[in-house]
Amino acid sequence: MLNMGAVLLLLIGVTDGVTTFCDATQPRIPTQCSGSLGGTAEVLLTTRTSQDHYYVLMKNRARLQANIRYSFNVGTGIFTIKDIDRTDNGEYSMEVYTAAGTVVARCYLTIQAPVSSPLLSRKCLSRGQQRVSCSAGGDGLHYSWSLDGLPMNDPRLLSGPGSASDVTLEPGRSGLLTCSVRNNVSNATANITLSVCDGVTTFCDATQPRVTTQCFGSLGGTAEVLLTTRTSQDHYYVLMKNRARLQANIRYSFNVGTGIFTIKDIDRTDNGEYSMKVYTAAGRVVARCYLTIQAPVSSPLLSRECLSRGQQRVSCSAGGDGLHYSWSLDGLPMNDTRLLSGPGSASDVTLEPGRSGLLTCSVRNNVSHAAANITLSVCDGLIPFIARSLTVVLLLLAALGVYWALKKKKTSSPRDIALSSMAVDDGVLYGNVSGATGRAGGE
Repeated sequence: MLNMGAVLLLLIGVTDGVTTFCDATQPRIPTQCSGSLGGTAEVLLTTRTSQDHYYVLMKNRARLQANIRYSFNVGTGIFTIKDIDRTDNGEYSMEVYTAAGTVVARCYLTIQAPVSSPLLSRKCLSRGQQRVSCSAGGDGLHYSWSLDGLPMNDPRLLSGPGSASDVTLEPGRSGLLTCSVRNNVSNATANITLSVCDGVTTFCDATQPRVTTQCFGSLGGTAEVLLTTRTSQDHYYVLMKNRARLQANIRYSFNVGTGIFTIKDIDRTDNGEYSMKVYTAAGRVVARCYLTIQAPVSSPLLSRECLSRGQQRVSCSAGGDGLHYSWSLDGLPMNDTRLLSGPGSASDVTLEPGRSGLLTCSVRNNVSHAAANITLSVCDGLIPFIARSLTVVLLLLAALGVYWALKKKKTSSPRDIALSSMAVDDGVLYGNVSGATGRAGGE
């Protein structure tokens, strides 16, 4: 019955954390193994398995105390720890007593928190460089970067090492930047689309007569407004802002040859109505536009949360004015209600259970746009609690039937031995597997 119970736990717990495997059968050398916090560690301690052998498990040179999270499979030689916590850190050994003598295997198990989903942020620097930071949770993290799929190890692309949690790119670089984070138990990645850090330039055609054209300028960028197509050195031009003659400003310029009015290094005070009066031999022509200033879209940051029923909520955060959001999964727009709960134009979305793939959040306003990606995996908890309970009951009944059938046939087979079921003598665990029975005491 113990064997079937172990199988039952395995069936309902396949998604509960990260499972690591380690081969510790090398003689006379303690093997370094790793386990994931909250997950499962499987350590191969011996390849010499027999029902007639006698096994003693130890931790930190003391015989292992009873614990329902520990089990040892005589048929495979694998020692398993489930629902790992920090106290499971330490040295483990297995003494196997055979007719030929004693065999000892040792490993040192180090516990690490798994890598969480990385968050990326981007900042333009004063000389056209851009700094990108990658933030993730977990123990013993190692970082690596790639641009458009190629490792970033070229000093012409990068200032500083490519193994840090933040990198500074040389001016003029753009493309899909990927941050990969790993430790000994898991790994995760995040992407961000980079554009060149030279400020945003917008263009607007305001030559339509008797109409005030709506134009947009990017905060800190450049606005180019076509005010007239009637250009001549003999014409007389008057520029106005908010119906007053425009005062001298080194940031403003007008090109008589092209008819384009330019504002550089835009700030909030540049918001307002602009007009151009062109005096010609045939009369006067007036063009008008209203310039609205918006802060450009910053690089979005994505965060993910698993909900109780297997759904997952992803939030997209970006800076800028008048932002509009859209989402896609593996390149396809997310407008299918079978995939999504709620509108696909909000800053956060809730995906239906069982969804995975590359999720992209695209953010735009009237002056710029940006996008960020996150790789989704299926959330745990896809089976509701009631359904899980029913599954457990059914499996227990099936296990009971198999147990009685095996008992009638009086057969035995290698099985997982829960350490809590091993005999205890003075608080010490022993396990002697002979036939289908276990007995206490050392031999």
